[in-house]
Amino acid sequence: MEEKPPYKSFGHGAILIPWSLQLIAYARQINAEGQHSFAVVLAHAACEWAMEDALRRLLRNKGVADDIAEPILRVLTATNLTDKRVRQLFTGMTGRHPREQKWWKDWEASRNLRQAVAHRGLAVTPEQALDALSLSESYVRYIATAVEKVIGIPAGR
Repeated sequence: MEEKPPYKSFGHGAILIPWSLQLIAYARQINAEGQHSFAVVLAHAACEWAMEDALRRLLRNKGVADDIAEPILRVLTATNLTDKRVRQLFTGMTGRHPREQKWWKDWEASRNLRQAVAHRGLAVTPEQALDALSLSESYVRYIATAVEKVIGIPAGR
C-alpha cells in the first residue's frame, strides 16, 4: 500500500504545505471559534506528526529502508522532543540541540498544558491557546529547517 505524503499538493509547481502546518492552521481556526482546549491538543498533535515525519525522512536519508524504519519508530514511546530517546536520535542525525532554543522552556510548558487538557480535561484560556499555537509552529518550523539542512529537501518535496 502506498504511503500518503505528509503534505497537501495543490498541483504541479505549487508550494506544498506540510500536514503539520496545515493542522496548526486548522487549530488556529477552531481557536478563533472558541475551541481553545481542542486547539491546544491539535497544535501539539501537529508537533508529533512533524517529528515522526522528520525521523522517517532522516532515517531514509541515512539509507534506512522504510520497512526497517517503521519498527525503529514503533520502539519509541513518544514522538516529540521531550522524550530523551527521540531527542538523542534527532540530535544525532541533525546536530541540532532543541533545548538550546529560546522557545524550548515555553514549548515544554505548553506540552504539559496539552497533557493536562488531554488527560484531565483542563479548560484553556484564549491566551494560553494562542501561546500554544505560536510555540507549536516554532517547533514544527525548527524541525523542518533542521531536516532540510541535513537532507537538502524541504518537507513536502
